Amino acid sequence: MKFNHYFHKLKNQKSYVLNTTILFFLSLLFVVLFTFVDYGISWDENIQNMYGNAIIKYYLSGFKNDSFLNFPSINHYGGFFDSIVAILNRMHPFGKMEARHLFTALTGILGIVGVYYLTRILAGKTAGLISAIMITLTPTYYGNMFMNPKDIPFAVGYVISVYCILLVINSFPKVPSKLVYWMGGFIGFAIGIRVGGFLLIGYMGLGILIYSLLLLWIKKYTFNFLFQRSSVIVLKSLLISYMVLLLFWPYAQLNPIVNPFHSLFKMSNFYRDVYEIFEGNLIHPSNGGFPRYYLLKYFSINLPELVLILGSFGLLFFVYRMYINFKTQKYKKSISLFIVTLSFGLPLVFFFLKNPPVYNGSRHFVFLVPIFVCMGGIVLYEILHFLYYKSKISFFIFILTMAVYTGNHLRILWQIHPYQYIYYNYFVGGLPGAFKKYEMDYWVVSYAELIKKLVLYVKQNDAEYSPNKRYSVSFCADPLTISYYLPKNFELTIGTKADFLIYSDYQDILASNYKDCKVPKGGKKILTVERFGVPLSYIKDLR
Repeated sequence: MKFNHYFHKLKNQKSYVLNTTILFFLSLLFVVLFTFVDYGISWDENIQNMYGNAIIKYYLSGFKNDSFLNFPSINHYGGFFDSIVAILNRMHPFGKMEARHLFTALTGILGIVGVYYLTRILAGKTAGLISAIMITLTPTYYGNMFMNPKDIPFAVGYVISVYCILLVINSFPKVPSKLVYWMGGFIGFAIGIRVGGFLLIGYMGLGILIYSLLLLWIKKYTFNFLFQRSSVIVLKSLLISYMVLLLFWPYAQLNPIVNPFHSLFKMSNFYRDVYEIFEGNLIHPSNGGFPRYYLLKYFSINLPELVLILGSFGLLFFVYRMYINFKTQKYKKSISLFIVTLSFGLPLVFFFLKNPPVYNGSRHFVFLVPIFVCMGGIVLYEILHFLYYKSKISFFIFILTMAVYTGNHLRILWQIHPYQYIYYNYFVGGLPGAFKKYEMDYWVVSYAELIKKLVLYVKQNDAEYSPNKRYSVSFCADPLTISYYLPKNFELTIGTKADFLIYSDYQDILASNYKDCKVPKGGKKILTVERFGVPLSYIKDLR
């Protein structure tokens, strides 16, 4: 059978794997370049854009302009990504927000490359390709890839840092200096976006410590040699990561010793006075917060069914293989599996024990998805490998089943485009089953599509329309999510007197969270943005 022949070659010949991988990433790049303009502006992008510009002004003024202090809500985040985007915004042919979306998406592709290499170091190139395809088809990651300026860059830094840690462990104790610099750089990149990246330093130190103790136990090297080597690696990487995280984090520069750890403390005890819908109820942190299973529940309904099942088995498989490799004295493999398992499990344990106030579903933990997909990709590869040699008929049936599932999944992603991030799986009944029970378009990115509909509607239905006639639009959101797409004769207003009201499924929650939003009553609903019959946002004519 030709397909079996191809799979056999794909497993055993480097050129087939390489060519298929290159073709996949080129196709992904083409899709990104073709669709990035479709995505609206998310709630956070405006303030992140201003924060990045403030950091650039800080440098251009010779460290005198401290306007970055005007952003107390995000000073405890590093500005690495936002600063780079602010620089790139000065030298491109696109609009400033379209450029952000493109650069964020390209950064997301870098994360998919990271998933490929992380899986590859554990299970080979074919498994790496499988995981890369799986993460691309995971809307929790892909859907955020265009307009999430914090969670996606952090996820990228996280997964590549874990990969670099595994490279260091696999080459220990004779680790090339260049590899240490890369590891330190990516760890610094992650911390320079979100202070939680300090966890990566712990993974690195723990991995090196455990492997050093094992090498000492089997008497392969002396204590002095291992202590010297491990100390140099850890200190070098710490120095590099600290330099990188400080590079675009002015708040940390004000006190390089105290402020990063102050931010770590603040973020670990983060509190936000907001309501959120969960399991059909509006919940507030002051009323006991969310149940401890909040994050696991969102993962169970946000991730594609196949990814969820394979990743769950992957976690068990990693623990099993960790034990087998340790028992057979394959210590590097055992520790590598341990680090990957730890990088996924520790944040979950932290969440379960501390039960911090969270919001917007699982988006703050998107950085765990690439690791989870890596585990699932390896399990899928092992299944394919087993079936191929066990039963060609079973192998073919399994491939056919996967093709049907993937085809249906792609259909869903296409139908909800460009709002893949609101995806819900069949375990909750898809998007219709999750409506009014869980978060929908909390980024209000559907406003971009809605505004274009409004402008067209007014031109077609107002007999007195002219470019000079003024129209007012009442809203309750970050202004840029709407104003960026409005013509000059449309103006925004926060009040009860307006021609139109732009509204979303999230509006009831917004009304509870933002008391200054005076939403006009009455009016006729004239326009809606919906997917699978679920309204994401709509406009009322108040005239």
